[in-house]
Amino acid sequence: MKVSLLDLIISLSDVMDMISPALNGHHRRVAHVSYMIGQKMGLTTERLSNLFITALLHDCGGISLKERLDALQFDIINPFIHSEIGYRLLSGYEPLKIPALIIRYHHVYWNETSRYAAKKEYDIPLESYILNLSDRVDVLVNKKSEIIGQSMYIKEKIISESGKKFMPDVVDAFAEVSKPISFWLDIINVEKSCIIQENNIEDTILDENSIFSAMELIRRIIDFRSGFTATHSSGVASVAEQIGKCAGLGKGEQNKLKIAGCLHDLGKLAAPVEILEKPGK
Repeated sequence: MKVSLLDLIISLSDVMDMISPALNGHHRRVAHVSYMIGQKMGLTTERLSNLFITALLHDCGGISLKERLDALQFDIINPFIHSEIGYRLLSGYEPLKIPALIIRYHHVYWNETSRYAAKKEYDIPLESYILNLSDRVDVLVNKKSEIIGQSMYIKEKIISESGKKFMPDVVDAFAEVSKPISFWLDIINVEKSCIIQENNIEDTILDENSIFSAMELIRRIIDFRSGFTATHSSGVASVAEQIGKCAGLGKGEQNKLKIAGCLHDLGKLAAPVEILEKPGK
């Protein structure tokens, strides 16, 4: 059994954005813009790959629908809770340690950098500043209107925050890559544009020995959404595996049952926590 880690992350990203039509495709669009800016700034293939993967997961710490929708405001209020949760969810998985750190600081404004730099334990990656700007670009796009007519307003809005919300070098790179009309058309056709970028991303192929740590990560993201299900999926996975063993299934089939147990509630990521925890009779 071999699985692409990138394919898993893309699938997880897509499911998280199914929680509301207003969020559909958000992670992919931010990944596309981040990649374009990072490429313009000369990031290595390894750093571009981590940036792209980070962008696909950057709002994984947004637990409720309200949190996700609030993050669509350009001047977001108190964004650091979901950034910190995202960091803690991902940092325990070795292949995502760098993306976790980028996520932790992706809402830090450029003019706040000195406050963080004063604390020696803080070292904000360039990729966090790229992700911050890319995220705000997508927030500014009115998905109900044609995009070319909005491009000048969006660019002016971003440029006006250079040196304040956004790192000047990142703003300059954005101003360059956003000149062609194709940049804006790719945003609204993000599935096609992301496929091109995916082909340039350094992927990790998970074998049977390493796939379970990835499943544990996804399980943790799923179950964290509600205090009622904190260990639910891991319990289901263990029970399913043991039932398979008692039923005389081979080790390979038992492993598939364990994986299915970890993922069986994946659809909950597309259900608002306000519904999951709605009081019943």
